[in-house]
Amino acid sequence: MQQGILFHALYEEGQADSGNIDFYNVQTPLELTGALDTDLLRVSCGALVGRHASLRAGFLRRRSGEAVQAVARVVEPPWEEIDLSGFGQEELRPRLSRLLTEERARRFDMAKPPLLRFTLIRLAPDRHILLITNHHILLDGWSLPLILGDLFRIYGDGGTADRLEPTVPFQDYLGWVGEQDRDRAERAWKGVLSGVDGATLVADKAGTGSSDRGQRRVVTELSERTTTELTALARSRELTVNTLVQGAWALLLTELTGRQDVVYGNTVAGRPPELPGSDRMVGLMMNTVPTRVRIDPAEPVADLLARIQHDHTAVMGHEYLGLAEIHRAVGATELFDTTVAFENVPVERAVQGASVPGLDVGLLRDAVDEAFEGTHYPLSLAVHPGSRLRFELNYREDVYSADTASGVLRRLTGLLEDIAAQPDEPAGRLPSRTDAERHEILREASGHAVERPAGTLPGLFEAQVRATPDAVAVTDGTTSLSFSLLNADANRLARLLAARGVGPGDLVGVAVPRSADAVVAILAVLKSGAAYLPIDVDHPAARIAAICAEARPALVLAAVATVGDVPESVPALLLDETIPPADGTDLDDDDRTGALLPAHLAYVIYTSGSTGRPKGVAVEHRNLANMFHSHRANFFEPERARAGGRPLRAALTNSLGFDASWSQLLWMVAGHELHIVGDTVRKDSLALVRHAAQERIDVVDTTPSVARQVLDAGMFEAAGERHRVRVLALGGEEVGDDLWAELHGVPGLSVYNLYGPAECTVDAMLWHPGGSTGAAADPPAIGVPADNTRVYLLDAFLRPVPAGVVGELYIAGDGVARGYLGRPGLSAERFVADVFGPAGARMYRTGDLGRRRPDGVVEYRGRSDFQVKVRGHRIELGEIQAVLADHPSVGQAVAAVSADAEGVRRIVGYVRAASGERPDAGALREFVAGRLLRGGAGAAAYRCRRQLLRPRRRLHHLDAARGPRPPRRTRPHRQGRLRPQDHRQARRGGRGHRGGGPHGGGQFRHRAAAVAERCRTGGDHRRRTRADRRTASHPAPAGHALPRPAGRRRHRRLHRPGARTAGGATDARRAAQSVRRGSRPPHRAACLLPAPGIGPFRPGGA
Repeated sequence: MQQGILFHALYEEGQADSGNIDFYNVQTPLELTGALDTDLLRVSCGALVGRHASLRAGFLRRRSGEAVQAVARVVEPPWEEIDLSGFGQEELRPRLSRLLTEERARRFDMAKPPLLRFTLIRLAPDRHILLITNHHILLDGWSLPLILGDLFRIYGDGGTADRLEPTVPFQDYLGWVGEQDRDRAERAWKGVLSGVDGATLVADKAGTGSSDRGQRRVVTELSERTTTELTALARSRELTVNTLVQGAWALLLTELTGRQDVVYGNTVAGRPPELPGSDRMVGLMMNTVPTRVRIDPAEPVADLLARIQHDHTAVMGHEYLGLAEIHRAVGATELFDTTVAFENVPVERAVQGASVPGLDVGLLRDAVDEAFEGTHYPLSLAVHPGSRLRFELNYREDVYSADTASGVLRRLTGLLEDIAAQPDEPAGRLPSRTDAERHEILREASGHAVERPAGTLPGLFEAQVRATPDAVAVTDGTTSLSFSLLNADANRLARLLAARGVGPGDLVGVAVPRSADAVVAILAVLKSGAAYLPIDVDHPAARIAAICAEARPALVLAAVATVGDVPESVPALLLDETIPPADGTDLDDDDRTGALLPAHLAYVIYTSGSTGRPKGVAVEHRNLANMFHSHRANFFEPERARAGGRPLRAALTNSLGFDASWSQLLWMVAGHELHIVGDTVRKDSLALVRHAAQERIDVVDTTPSVARQVLDAGMFEAAGERHRVRVLALGGEEVGDDLWAELHGVPGLSVYNLYGPAECTVDAMLWHPGGSTGAAADPPAIGVPADNTRVYLLDAFLRPVPAGVVGELYIAGDGVARGYLGRPGLSAERFVADVFGPAGARMYRTGDLGRRRPDGVVEYRGRSDFQVKVRGHRIELGEIQAVLADHPSVGQAVAAVSADAEGVRRIVGYVRAASGERPDAGALREFVAGRLLRGGAGAAAYRCRRQLLRPRRRLHHLDAARGPRPPRRTRPHRQGRLRPQDHRQARRGGRGHRGGGPHGGGQFRHRAAAVAERCRTGGDHRRRTRADRRTASHPAPAGHALPRPAGRRRHRRLHRPGARTAGGATDARRAAQSVRRGSRPPHRAACLLPAPGIGPFRPGGA
């Protein structure tokens, strides 16, 4: 342990100008009452140092940098006398406290012994304080009573140590250590710590390094009754009280860290019983070694305690090994940042035994509690046995506040009280909760509880139609519909669906091109009573087929251009060939096949599945209605008021195949004007910026990565009279601190951060700091629960974690969906009983981690599983792994996320070849792309190297971090000319490219090559935005002709008036499939977003 303490001391010496505090300066203030011979006491202190060689040690550096201990033959300890007897009682205490603080802060020169000093403070003629300050490297807690006893025996003998028994040389211990089998000890520690998944840290950002602030101490005691009960329990179960404390600390760490496998530092005496006289040695023999405790929530507490004691006994013979050596042996740089020390030799008892005639000696406890001291660890617990167990918790001021530290200590003593009362209770049920505590948990977790009548989305929309019939409801740039016209069109189509037998309990797919007609179709499905099933025709055919096979829609609404992507086994209704009934009035339950209730399904959205099979989230009308009311109260109406009461223009930039589109559709339901942004524009940040200005868009809802692009593209810049977006809603990814700060620096921009999985109806939480002080400086948060929503932060045992501690997010309340369509087992796994809510309530386990701030706001802290977000796509790495493993050339597979130097995240697959096979990266990309969303197709695939394998030659997700990274390509290949594959590429080519100049076709060639290369390597448009801003001012040369996209003429022929087939949906499918085969480019297997760009999606959207 000396090596570790010396390292910190020497490091702090090198940082002397920083004002950092040496945590290992130890103070012992002794209160001396009675007649005191000051000169004799000073002589006795010198004799004490002369008696013990350990007190004369210093630490020097050789030229090689190696530190060595040197013992001076003779040394005079520093002595200082201070007189405070002239101050009154009120002034005396703060002066004394300040003096102790200043003395504690004075550093020792580690090369100049002795590393201790004595200060005698006179309070009154018969009352003094002897302050002994030493560096911890000299003495451990066991040694302190020994030297105090020696000091006052020397004082009683007139200042001489001649009558004391000879000391036991510390060198005897060093010799014993040198004789031990260190290889055996290293093997023992390797066995104890095998498989530990990272360090157990309560202060992950603070670490265990230096600080310019000290440690403070909070103290508490157990009652005599509880102490007696714990002692009796320990005796009856053949345990020690120390073991009970260690078990309570381990349980507390599970609550503080959310881990079930915890490691903490256990401070041991280090005095081997087989070494004669080890109990009388003065020096630093104690050691801090790791203690590992794996918590099984079903295991009785008494069995857990017995296991802890057994495991400790098994390594007792190896506790001499230094912590640095243990780190090296197990290949870790850090294992814990908390320690526990059970003081088996209380200082008070030794001090009381040191009294001499006419002089009472006691420990000045209150002064010790106020002086800052301890270790460099954020939390260090010292336990003092006695009739009342005493707990002293040292905490670093730069990590914990006094209130937080006191709360930690309260939870520890509460756990010990539970252990004493319920030793056979399962470990996962501790600590027990009182009714008052449960009420407080619900209060902290709950959003506003608002009583609203149950409703359905058609009812909400129709109420808005009656309020503003002539206002514009939706526009797609070509068609604009007022609320009354949109409602009438949806009613006519809904009546047609009802006439075909579609109603409540049915699913109707919608595969309509992105236009106002798509909104008509969605509303019509809901008005008929059926649930809306989005079918994105850009998805792989295999995925569409799998969704339709499981969901079994009664019908799919499609168009001639899209019906070819709908499986032939599913009935399709072509909207551009169908004439709906003339009756455009609202439907009631008599018009439907059955009554439409709030508990009926509103929509089913399919998301990524960890087994390779997508899962359909089934959302009811009551869920969607609650989201509408919450957004209207907390989002829509405040922004309407800020705009002077006028309706806002909200851009629909999300794919209609994602649940996040509802966050924008609900703006329309609330009476605002919905602008459907076309695919070409929404995937191009520069085009989106221009569109927002031209159409005077007020609201944009997108991902942080897209927000960065449009920010760089100038969306929020003031340029003359140009219209600027006034509301920005972020979702889908974690918001970076820099982006958050930049957005809050934009004058007049109202920024929201929305959070929620599809399973909790899109947005379960909302954060809008507005103009509050420090909004830009505070870390971005995911906010507070939506109305009628509860958000719990729980540990692995479903126990609430304290404020400031990371826990897993569980969401309950009116937004929790019904479950996964046709997947009762999976639904039961993720939708669990709400242990804090009313009977029958459920909560959804998100897999996200969060931390609740003292103000109640929740910050996002990553994932607890292998789900990731890449540019807004919610992706299960397990789904990608399952698909990769299905390829005949692959034996094992693992997927991971890789980020390049610019922070662009891409998915990379690592595979191990099947026997006799050689996997091809390109073929694997194509194979995966044909079965997954483009967002999960992956950027690259690598054959796995040997070092990525675990001992049993199994691939593991943690090993992928050591795998190869996809190469960074900053320039496209410029060899060869590429024809534009479709009209989007042709349009992009027309913008020109810097360097193309007058060389015919250069502009298009370079841009098209860039797109192709980007897509082949899994790139995105984050880099392109910056390049396009530089090159947008370089138009194509006059007369430059672009080649017509392949297949475009056929596409136009099919869609000109009178060219529709008469054979119905089946003929239309064949014709559309033919066109798509002729006009579409080869599938870009590695594109992480639909090429070319930036489709914005929210968490839970895919």
